[in-house]
Amino acid sequence: MSNLKKLNPMTSTKTKVTTRTKVLIGVAVAGLAAAAAIGTLTFSSSRRCAEKYWKCSDWSECSTDGIQTRTCQAPSLRCLRQAKSPETKRTCTPPEVPGAEVLYPTMSNVSLPTSVLTPGIVIADRVRATAGEDGAVMPGANFRIQASRGLSFVPTSGSSVRIVGERSNIPGSVEFTGCDGSMEGYCAWHALFTEPLVLVPGTTRTLDLLLDVTGPLPCEASLSTNFSLPELDSQVLSGGPDCACDGEGRFSLTALPMSTLTSGTVIGARINVAAPEGCDVTLDRSFSFSLRKTTGFSVITTSGSSMRNVGGSANLIGWASWAGTGGSSTEDPHCNAADETCWLNVRAWEGTVDGDRRDMVIAGGTSRTFDLRLLVSGTILSGGTLSTRLIMPVELDAQVLAR
Repeated sequence: MSNLKKLNPMTSTKTKVTTRTKVLIGVAVAGLAAAAAIGTLTFSSSRRCAEKYWKCSDWSECSTDGIQTRTCQAPSLRCLRQAKSPETKRTCTPPEVPGAEVLYPTMSNVSLPTSVLTPGIVIADRVRATAGEDGAVMPGANFRIQASRGLSFVPTSGSSVRIVGERSNIPGSVEFTGCDGSMEGYCAWHALFTEPLVLVPGTTRTLDLLLDVTGPLPCEASLSTNFSLPELDSQVLSGGPDCACDGEGRFSLTALPMSTLTSGTVIGARINVAAPEGCDVTLDRSFSFSLRKTTGFSVITTSGSSMRNVGGSANLIGWASWAGTGGSSTEDPHCNAADETCWLNVRAWEGTVDGDRRDMVIAGGTSRTFDLRLLVSGTILSGGTLSTRLIMPVELDAQVLAR
Protein backbone atom coordinates (compact mmCIF):
# COMPACT_ATOMS: atom_id res chain seq x y z
CA MET A 1 0.00 0.00 0.00
CA SER A 2 1.39 3.47 -0.91
CA ASN A 3 2.28 5.88 1.92
CA LEU A 4 0.59 8.69 -0.03
CA LYS A 5 -2.98 9.45 0.94
CA LYS A 6 -5.43 9.19 -1.94
CA LEU A 7 -7.37 12.45 -2.22
CA ASN A 8 -11.03 12.49 -2.98
CA PRO A 9 -11.55 15.10 -5.76
CA MET A 10 -15.08 15.74 -4.45
CA THR A 11 -13.85 16.59 -0.96
CA SER A 12 -12.03 19.77 0.18
CA THR A 13 -8.81 18.68 1.87
CA LYS A 14 -6.14 20.82 3.61
CA THR A 15 -2.54 19.69 3.10
CA LYS A 16 0.07 20.33 5.76
CA VAL A 17 3.25 21.99 4.40
CA THR A 18 6.25 20.91 6.46
CA THR A 19 9.47 22.87 7.03
CA ARG A 20 11.34 20.37 4.82
CA THR A 21 8.88 20.95 1.97
CA LYS A 22 9.42 24.71 2.19
CA VAL A 23 13.20 24.25 1.99
CA LEU A 24 12.93 22.04 -1.10
CA ILE A 25 10.63 24.56 -2.78
CA GLY A 26 13.07 27.39 -1.99
CA VAL A 27 16.02 25.50 -3.45
CA ALA A 28 14.11 24.73 -6.63
CA VAL A 29 13.06 28.36 -7.10
CA ALA A 30 16.63 29.56 -6.53
CA GLY A 31 17.95 27.05 -9.04
CA LEU A 32 15.47 28.18 -11.67
CA ALA A 33 16.43 31.81 -11.10
CA ALA A 34 20.15 31.03 -11.48
CA ALA A 35 19.55 29.06 -14.65
CA ALA A 36 17.51 31.93 -16.06
CA ALA A 37 20.31 34.40 -15.25
CA ILE A 38 22.94 32.21 -16.93
CA GLY A 39 20.70 31.79 -19.94
CA THR A 40 20.30 35.57 -20.19
CA LEU A 41 24.09 36.11 -20.13
CA THR A 42 24.67 33.43 -22.72
CA PHE A 43 21.94 34.85 -24.94
CA SER A 44 23.36 38.37 -24.63
CA SER A 45 26.84 37.16 -25.64
CA SER A 46 25.66 34.99 -28.51
CA ARG A 47 23.25 37.67 -29.78
CA ARG A 48 26.19 39.95 -30.62
CA CYS A 49 27.57 37.14 -32.79
CA ALA A 50 24.27 36.57 -34.60
CA GLU A 51 24.40 36.20 -38.37
CA LYS A 52 23.06 39.71 -39.03
CA TYR A 53 26.16 41.26 -37.41
CA TRP A 54 28.63 39.44 -39.73
CA LYS A 55 29.83 41.37 -42.81
CA CYS A 56 29.41 39.11 -45.83
CA SER A 57 30.23 39.83 -49.47
CA ASP A 58 27.70 39.30 -52.23
CA TRP A 59 27.29 35.77 -53.51
CA SER A 60 29.47 34.99 -56.51
CA GLU A 61 27.99 34.13 -59.87
CA CYS A 62 26.86 30.53 -60.13
CA SER A 63 29.83 28.54 -61.40
CA THR A 64 29.55 25.98 -64.13
CA ASP A 65 29.88 23.37 -61.37
CA GLY A 66 26.74 24.74 -59.68
CA ILE A 67 28.46 26.43 -56.71
CA GLN A 68 28.20 29.95 -55.29
CA THR A 69 30.61 31.29 -52.67
CA ARG A 70 31.08 34.38 -50.54
CA THR A 71 33.32 35.54 -47.71
CA CYS A 72 32.15 36.54 -44.23
CA GLN A 73 33.96 38.68 -41.64
CA ALA A 74 33.22 38.10 -37.96
CA PRO A 75 32.12 41.11 -35.86
CA SER A 76 34.76 40.21 -33.26
CA LEU A 77 37.55 37.74 -32.57
CA ARG A 78 35.33 36.03 -29.96
CA CYS A 79 32.68 35.38 -32.59
CA LEU A 80 35.30 33.89 -34.94
CA ARG A 81 36.29 31.40 -32.25
CA GLN A 82 32.92 30.66 -30.66
CA ALA A 83 30.15 31.31 -33.17
CA LYS A 84 29.23 29.55 -36.38
CA SER A 85 29.97 31.51 -39.53
CA PRO A 86 27.06 32.31 -41.86
CA GLU A 87 26.83 30.05 -44.89
CA THR A 88 29.72 30.73 -47.31
CA LYS A 89 29.04 28.04 -49.92
CA ARG A 90 25.81 26.92 -51.51
CA THR A 91 24.57 25.06 -54.54
CA CYS A 92 22.89 26.81 -57.45
CA THR A 93 21.65 26.12 -60.95
CA PRO A 94 24.66 26.41 -63.32
CA PRO A 95 24.33 28.58 -66.42
CA GLU A 96 23.11 26.83 -69.52
CA VAL A 97 25.15 26.77 -72.71
CA PRO A 98 22.73 27.24 -75.64
CA GLY A 99 23.06 24.68 -78.38
CA ALA A 100 25.93 22.68 -76.86
CA GLU A 101 26.44 20.09 -74.19
CA VAL A 102 29.08 21.24 -71.70
CA LEU A 103 31.99 18.83 -71.86
CA TYR A 104 34.80 20.44 -69.92
CA PRO A 105 38.38 20.12 -71.14
CA THR A 106 41.31 19.00 -69.03
CA MET A 107 43.19 22.07 -67.78
CA SER A 108 46.91 22.44 -67.07
CA ASN A 109 49.39 25.25 -66.46
CA VAL A 110 51.79 26.57 -69.11
CA SER A 111 54.84 28.62 -68.09
CA LEU A 112 54.46 32.38 -68.40
CA PRO A 113 56.59 34.12 -71.05
CA THR A 114 57.97 36.38 -68.29
CA SER A 115 57.73 36.63 -64.50
CA VAL A 116 58.42 40.39 -64.43
CA LEU A 117 55.55 42.62 -63.34
CA THR A 118 55.36 45.97 -65.12
CA PRO A 119 52.70 48.68 -65.55
CA GLY A 120 50.49 48.13 -68.58
CA ILE A 121 49.11 44.93 -70.11
CA VAL A 122 50.57 41.74 -68.62
CA ILE A 123 49.94 38.02 -69.06
CA ALA A 124 48.84 37.06 -65.55
CA ASP A 125 48.11 33.38 -66.24
CA ARG A 126 48.59 30.91 -69.11
CA VAL A 127 46.70 27.61 -69.21
CA ARG A 128 46.15 24.80 -71.69
CA ALA A 129 42.72 23.28 -72.40
CA THR A 130 42.75 19.74 -73.81
CA ALA A 131 39.64 18.13 -75.29
CA GLY A 132 38.77 14.49 -74.71
CA GLU A 133 37.54 11.98 -77.25
CA ASP A 134 34.10 13.63 -77.27
CA GLY A 135 35.48 17.15 -77.68
CA ALA A 136 35.04 19.95 -75.13
CA VAL A 137 33.11 23.17 -74.55
CA MET A 138 34.19 26.14 -72.38
CA PRO A 139 31.49 28.73 -71.57
CA GLY A 140 34.09 30.84 -69.75
CA ALA A 141 37.03 30.72 -67.36
CA ASN A 142 37.38 31.41 -63.63
CA PHE A 143 40.50 32.70 -61.91
CA ARG A 144 41.60 33.62 -58.40
CA ILE A 145 43.94 36.58 -58.08
CA GLN A 146 46.01 37.87 -55.17
CA ALA A 147 47.71 41.25 -55.50
CA SER A 148 50.01 43.25 -53.25
CA ARG A 149 48.43 46.07 -51.30
CA GLY A 150 48.25 49.16 -53.50
CA LEU A 151 48.54 47.27 -56.80
CA SER A 152 45.60 48.07 -59.11
CA PHE A 153 44.56 46.40 -62.36
CA VAL A 154 41.55 46.34 -64.68
CA PRO A 155 40.26 44.01 -67.42
CA THR A 156 41.39 44.28 -70.99
CA SER A 157 38.87 44.05 -73.84
CA GLY A 158 36.09 41.45 -74.10
CA SER A 159 36.57 38.51 -71.75
CA SER A 160 40.22 39.45 -70.96
CA VAL A 161 41.11 35.94 -72.19
CA ARG A 162 42.98 35.39 -75.46
CA ILE A 163 43.91 32.27 -77.40
CA VAL A 164 47.70 32.27 -77.81
CA GLY A 165 48.49 33.21 -81.39
CA GLU A 166 45.32 35.27 -81.86
CA ARG A 167 45.40 39.08 -82.15
CA SER A 168 42.34 39.87 -80.03
CA ASN A 169 40.62 38.62 -76.90
CA ILE A 170 37.73 36.17 -76.91
CA PRO A 171 34.50 38.24 -77.07
CA GLY A 172 32.66 38.34 -73.78
CA SER A 173 32.62 40.11 -70.45
CA VAL A 174 34.27 40.04 -67.04
CA GLU A 175 32.79 39.96 -63.56
CA PHE A 176 35.12 40.47 -60.59
CA THR A 177 34.95 41.33 -56.90
CA GLY A 178 37.60 42.50 -54.45
CA CYS A 179 40.13 43.64 -57.09
CA ASP A 180 40.31 47.34 -56.19
CA GLY A 181 43.86 47.33 -54.78
CA SER A 182 42.71 48.70 -51.42
CA MET A 183 43.86 45.65 -49.48
CA GLU A 184 45.99 42.57 -49.85
CA GLY A 185 43.87 39.51 -50.46
CA TYR A 186 42.09 37.35 -52.99
CA CYS A 187 39.58 38.40 -55.59
CA ALA A 188 37.35 36.27 -57.80
CA TRP A 189 37.64 36.87 -61.55
CA HIS A 190 35.03 35.37 -63.90
CA ALA A 191 35.54 35.58 -67.68
CA LEU A 192 32.30 34.89 -69.59
CA PHE A 193 32.50 34.09 -73.32
CA THR A 194 29.78 35.43 -75.62
CA GLU A 195 29.91 32.14 -77.52
CA PRO A 196 31.25 28.97 -75.86
CA LEU A 197 34.75 27.97 -76.93
CA VAL A 198 34.37 24.63 -78.73
CA LEU A 199 37.30 22.21 -79.00
CA VAL A 200 37.09 19.27 -81.39
CA PRO A 201 38.18 15.86 -80.06
CA GLY A 202 41.90 15.55 -79.34
CA THR A 203 42.74 19.25 -79.81
CA THR A 204 44.19 21.81 -77.41
CA ARG A 205 44.00 25.56 -76.94
CA THR A 206 46.41 27.67 -74.90
CA LEU A 207 44.73 30.63 -73.19
CA ASP A 208 46.20 33.80 -71.67
CA LEU A 209 44.55 35.97 -69.03
CA LEU A 210 45.47 39.57 -69.93
CA LEU A 211 45.25 42.28 -67.27
CA ASP A 212 45.99 46.00 -67.46
CA VAL A 213 48.12 47.02 -64.45
CA THR A 214 47.44 50.68 -63.73
CA GLY A 215 49.52 53.30 -61.94
CA PRO A 216 53.00 52.98 -60.43
CA LEU A 217 53.93 49.70 -58.81
CA PRO A 218 54.12 49.60 -54.99
CA CYS A 219 57.21 48.35 -53.19
CA GLU A 220 58.16 44.82 -54.24
CA ALA A 221 54.77 44.26 -55.85
CA SER A 222 53.48 40.82 -56.77
CA LEU A 223 50.51 39.46 -58.71
CA SER A 224 49.60 35.81 -58.13
CA THR A 225 46.97 34.18 -60.36
CA ASN A 226 45.59 30.68 -60.67
CA PHE A 227 42.88 29.04 -62.76
CA SER A 228 40.26 28.00 -60.20
CA LEU A 229 37.88 25.47 -61.81
CA PRO A 230 39.58 23.05 -61.52
CA GLU A 231 42.13 24.68 -59.21
CA LEU A 232 45.64 24.85 -60.61
CA ASP A 233 48.85 26.13 -58.98
CA SER A 234 49.41 29.89 -58.95
CA GLN A 235 51.67 31.71 -61.38
CA VAL A 236 53.40 34.82 -60.02
CA LEU A 237 54.58 38.11 -61.50
CA SER A 238 56.77 40.38 -59.36
CA GLY A 239 58.37 43.79 -59.73
CA GLY A 240 58.38 47.33 -58.38
CA PRO A 241 60.97 49.23 -56.36
CA ASP A 242 62.85 47.55 -53.51
CA CYS A 243 61.84 49.82 -50.65
CA ALA A 244 64.41 49.84 -47.87
CA CYS A 245 61.93 50.15 -45.04
CA ASP A 246 58.32 49.42 -45.85
CA GLY A 247 57.69 47.59 -42.58
CA GLU A 248 56.91 44.33 -44.38
CA GLY A 249 58.77 41.11 -43.75
CA ARG A 250 60.25 39.00 -46.56
CA PHE A 251 58.63 35.57 -46.37
CA SER A 252 60.27 32.42 -47.73
CA LEU A 253 60.18 28.66 -47.22
CA THR A 254 62.79 26.63 -45.37
CA ALA A 255 63.17 22.91 -46.02
CA LEU A 256 61.15 20.69 -43.67
CA PRO A 257 63.17 18.52 -41.26
CA MET A 258 61.43 15.44 -42.69
CA SER A 259 59.10 14.77 -45.62
CA THR A 260 57.47 11.56 -44.33
CA LEU A 261 53.82 11.67 -43.28
CA THR A 262 53.37 9.85 -39.96
CA SER A 263 50.89 9.75 -37.11
CA GLY A 264 51.60 12.11 -34.22
CA THR A 265 53.06 15.61 -34.27
CA VAL A 266 54.37 16.72 -37.66
CA ILE A 267 55.77 19.97 -39.03
CA GLY A 268 53.44 20.94 -41.87
CA ALA A 269 55.25 24.15 -42.87
CA ARG A 270 58.51 25.91 -41.99
CA ILE A 271 58.55 29.62 -42.83
CA ASN A 272 61.32 32.20 -42.59
CA VAL A 273 60.51 35.89 -42.09
CA ALA A 274 63.36 38.33 -42.70
CA ALA A 275 63.51 42.07 -41.94
CA PRO A 276 65.42 44.34 -44.37
CA GLU A 277 68.50 46.15 -43.14
CA GLY A 278 67.58 49.11 -40.97
CA CYS A 279 63.89 48.20 -40.93
CA ASP A 280 62.23 46.43 -38.00
CA VAL A 281 59.25 44.25 -38.91
CA THR A 282 56.27 43.75 -36.59
CA LEU A 283 54.19 40.62 -37.09
CA ASP A 284 50.83 42.08 -36.13
CA ARG A 285 48.49 39.94 -38.22
CA SER A 286 47.32 36.36 -38.50
CA PHE A 287 48.70 33.72 -40.84
CA SER A 288 46.35 31.74 -43.10
CA PHE A 289 47.15 28.27 -44.40
CA SER A 290 45.51 25.99 -46.96
CA LEU A 291 45.79 22.27 -46.24
CA ARG A 292 45.14 19.61 -48.86
CA LYS A 293 45.17 16.00 -47.81
CA THR A 294 44.05 12.57 -48.80
CA THR A 295 41.12 11.05 -46.92
CA GLY A 296 41.46 8.57 -44.09
CA PHE A 297 43.28 10.61 -41.46
CA SER A 298 42.49 13.71 -39.40
CA VAL A 299 44.57 16.78 -38.58
CA ILE A 300 44.23 18.96 -35.48
CA THR A 301 46.23 21.87 -34.15
CA THR A 302 48.66 21.64 -31.26
CA SER A 303 48.71 23.96 -28.25
CA GLY A 304 48.40 27.75 -28.32
CA SER A 305 48.96 29.18 -31.79
CA SER A 306 50.26 25.86 -33.18
CA MET A 307 53.34 27.92 -34.24
CA ARG A 308 56.78 27.55 -32.70
CA ASN A 309 60.15 29.24 -33.15
CA VAL A 310 62.54 26.72 -34.68
CA GLY A 311 64.64 25.48 -31.77
CA GLY A 312 62.05 26.58 -29.20
CA SER A 313 60.67 24.26 -26.55
CA ALA A 314 57.02 25.40 -26.63
CA ASN A 315 54.49 26.86 -29.03
CA LEU A 316 53.95 30.60 -29.14
CA ILE A 317 50.91 31.88 -27.30
CA GLY A 318 47.86 32.68 -29.42
CA TRP A 319 45.06 30.84 -31.17
CA ALA A 320 44.47 28.59 -34.17
CA SER A 321 41.07 28.22 -35.82
CA TRP A 322 39.75 26.10 -38.68
CA ALA A 323 37.52 28.08 -41.01
CA GLY A 324 36.22 28.42 -44.56
CA THR A 325 34.14 26.46 -47.00
CA GLY A 326 35.37 23.04 -47.98
CA GLY A 327 37.12 22.48 -44.67
CA SER A 328 36.02 22.06 -41.07
CA SER A 329 33.95 24.79 -39.48
CA THR A 330 35.01 26.84 -36.49
CA GLU A 331 32.83 24.57 -34.34
CA ASP A 332 34.82 21.50 -35.40
CA PRO A 333 38.35 21.76 -33.97
CA HIS A 334 40.05 19.65 -36.62
CA CYS A 335 40.34 18.79 -40.27
CA ASN A 336 38.19 15.67 -40.49
CA ALA A 337 39.18 12.35 -42.02
CA ALA A 338 36.68 12.94 -44.84
CA ASP A 339 37.92 16.46 -45.62
CA GLU A 340 40.22 17.02 -48.57
CA THR A 341 40.84 20.76 -48.22
CA CYS A 342 40.87 22.76 -44.99
CA TRP A 343 41.77 26.33 -44.09
CA LEU A 344 43.58 27.26 -40.89
CA ASN A 345 43.96 30.76 -39.41
CA VAL A 346 46.74 31.28 -36.85
CA ARG A 347 47.61 34.27 -34.65
CA ALA A 348 50.73 34.20 -32.52
CA TRP A 349 52.21 36.61 -29.99
CA GLU A 350 55.67 36.89 -28.42
CA GLY A 351 54.30 36.98 -24.91
CA THR A 352 52.48 39.30 -22.53
CA VAL A 353 53.44 42.51 -20.71
CA ASP A 354 51.23 43.49 -17.77
CA GLY A 355 48.55 41.25 -19.16
CA ASP A 356 48.69 42.73 -22.69
CA ARG A 357 49.78 40.55 -25.59
CA ARG A 358 53.01 41.63 -27.26
CA ASP A 359 53.48 41.34 -31.03
CA MET A 360 56.60 39.67 -32.39
CA VAL A 361 59.22 42.13 -33.67
CA ILE A 362 62.02 41.11 -36.02
CA ALA A 363 64.99 43.50 -35.87
CA GLY A 364 66.29 44.95 -39.14
CA GLY A 365 68.84 42.71 -40.81
CA THR A 366 67.72 39.60 -38.91
CA SER A 367 65.20 36.83 -39.49
CA ARG A 368 63.17 34.25 -37.61
CA THR A 369 61.95 30.85 -38.69
CA PHE A 370 58.65 29.36 -37.54
CA ASP A 371 57.18 25.87 -37.66
CA LEU A 372 53.48 25.10 -38.05
CA ARG A 373 53.03 22.05 -35.83
CA LEU A 374 50.06 19.75 -36.44
CA LEU A 375 48.81 16.50 -34.92
CA VAL A 376 47.92 13.69 -37.35
CA SER A 377 45.72 10.77 -36.31
CA GLY A 378 43.73 8.02 -37.99
CA THR A 379 44.53 5.78 -40.94
CA ILE A 380 47.23 6.98 -43.33
CA LEU A 381 46.86 4.95 -46.51
CA SER A 382 49.69 4.12 -48.86
CA GLY A 383 50.31 7.16 -51.02
CA GLY A 384 48.69 9.46 -48.46
CA THR A 385 49.80 13.10 -48.54
CA LEU A 386 49.42 16.31 -46.54
CA SER A 387 50.18 19.52 -48.45
CA THR A 388 50.40 22.79 -46.47
CA ARG A 389 50.63 26.22 -48.09
CA LEU A 390 50.84 29.71 -46.61
CA ILE A 391 48.28 31.90 -48.42
CA MET A 392 48.30 35.06 -46.26
CA PRO A 393 49.87 37.51 -45.52
CA VAL A 394 51.79 36.32 -48.62
CA GLU A 395 51.41 33.27 -50.81
CA LEU A 396 54.15 30.64 -50.85
CA ASP A 397 54.48 27.24 -52.50
CA ALA A 398 53.07 24.19 -50.73
CA GLN A 399 55.23 21.92 -48.58
CA VAL A 400 54.31 18.25 -48.77
CA LEU A 401 54.47 15.29 -46.40
CA ALA A 402 53.91 11.88 -47.99
CA ARG A 403 53.57 8.29 -46.81
